[in-house]
Amino acid sequence: MCLACGDPERALSLLELGRGVLLNRRSGIRADLADLIDADAGLAQHFERLRDALDRLDHPPPPLPDAPPEPGATGWERERRRDLEAELDVVVRRIRALPGQADFQRPPSFESLLAEAAHGPVVVVNVSEYRCDALLLTTEGLRHVPLDGLDADELERAAEVFHADVVTALDPRAAQDAVDAANARVTAVLDLLWRDIAGPVLAELRIADPDTRVWWVPTRALCRLPLHAATAARDAAGCPADDTDVQEPPAGSAALPLSLVDRTVSSYTPTVTTLHHARARGSAPDRTVAAVMHADVRRPGLPELPAARREARAAAERLGVEPLDLAACERTVLIDALITCTHLHLALHAVADHDDPGTSRFLLPDLDLTFAEIAARRGGWGRLAYLSACETTRTPPDLADESIHLTSAFLLVGFSGVIGTLWRVPDAVAETTARSFYDALDTVRDEPAVALARTARLVRVHYRDDPAAWAAHHHVGV
Repeated sequence: MCLACGDPERALSLLELGRGVLLNRRSGIRADLADLIDADAGLAQHFERLRDALDRLDHPPPPLPDAPPEPGATGWERERRRDLEAELDVVVRRIRALPGQADFQRPPSFESLLAEAAHGPVVVVNVSEYRCDALLLTTEGLRHVPLDGLDADELERAAEVFHADVVTALDPRAAQDAVDAANARVTAVLDLLWRDIAGPVLAELRIADPDTRVWWVPTRALCRLPLHAATAARDAAGCPADDTDVQEPPAGSAALPLSLVDRTVSSYTPTVTTLHHARARGSAPDRTVAAVMHADVRRPGLPELPAARREARAAAERLGVEPLDLAACERTVLIDALITCTHLHLALHAVADHDDPGTSRFLLPDLDLTFAEIAARRGGWGRLAYLSACETTRTPPDLADESIHLTSAFLLVGFSGVIGTLWRVPDAVAETTARSFYDALDTVRDEPAVALARTARLVRVHYRDDPAAWAAHHHVGV
């Protein structure tokens, strides 16, 4: 309604308030605490104790196998939560009474959100059954681009079958006619994303430099699709952005269809508020503390990962460390690395739980590491977490706007940037992508998003007509 009435600022504010509640709350706490500690360290500690107690209720430790449930725990937890929230409310009011703390734990202003465009445009794509629109935060202000060709129901249908199609397209056991049909449907979805979203947005932004950063904020079904890989069909007769004066594409890509990967450096952010808080907390330490870990857990239905060890060795060599096999070290080594590392590379199996995304997990030799356990950690200042694992950014349809998945868990820990995957990728493809990424990272002054964009351009040329292979990896965060 706000967009129909010509009020895009109000529309943006409502979208920010209604999405990514957990991420916005946790990232906002981290950013606000830095200033609060200087103003009143004791009150900051009191706030943190209450917050930690509430987080323990939200993310209890995983139960031991076959442990009996604790009788009456639910009623006690409700009473405990009510008492903690009441005490926290009093503490927050005391904090806001301090000089310079009136906005503690309040949503950022529209002006603060618009300021995020200083680093590159931020594009919020609102998908609704009533209408679909793009809100473009730029240095010139907020622009509104109606996406008249985009239909919410069509997008939902596309998302429902997309993940099954990419699995079929990458399955070496599938019949060739099934693979061809799946690839055709995947290509059609990428064309839809180009034609109805990326094309109109690029036409408005008129980006000339392919290394220009653009942050995408997808909503609803779009959260489950690779908008960063939007690509025109081969028979597309041009697009709204064809007359933009762009630099030369990578060698070998001239015969490929128009694609967003050749036009921009795309990153995702769950909300503009999350991006604002990530930047407000400051930069990572100057020194690099890296770790590379891999595991090839054998369980029924899981393929072996013969390339994961080679990938880990190559990543470790680039980062100047020795790779760690999680089968040969304690689980706590990985948990500690979440906080201590500026650069962390993981090559292992992961499972996205579509019924309870809080139990989405990395598969470890002993006890798996879940979203809830990762998200309960805090205090990290990481620059990059590279998650070379299956479908780390996949989330169930009814929780898509909350961004509860393994990729976002690393944002909650404190990593400013995360590379994840939207679907299962063969480990040989993962190895190729990782090697190309670290080659590119050496040339772009530790800018992971730029390195991944350049990697995508090269890998796309390598796999050409197999978008399921090159389009899964993406960058989230700063």
